[in-house]
Amino acid sequence: MAKEQNTNIYEFIDKELSELLALYALSDNKRVRVSKVIKMLLILESLIPQIVIDGDEMVKYFNKKSHKG
Repeated sequence: MAKEQNTNIYEFIDKELSELLALYALSDNKRVRVSKVIKMLLILESLIPQIVIDGDEMVKYFNKKSHKG
């Protein structure tokens, strides 16, 4: 699993899925430790922004504001 903290969520997910796919391809009965899965989920959680900004809603909001002026 990830050894360094990656700041790009997509790179992190890609790396983790690649490692899991390689693990699955190399061994029929390989298991992943629960602690590694939990660590990966905690890193993933830290990379996801708390507030998701909807671009379409922002455009609507600012268009309404500019027309009121």
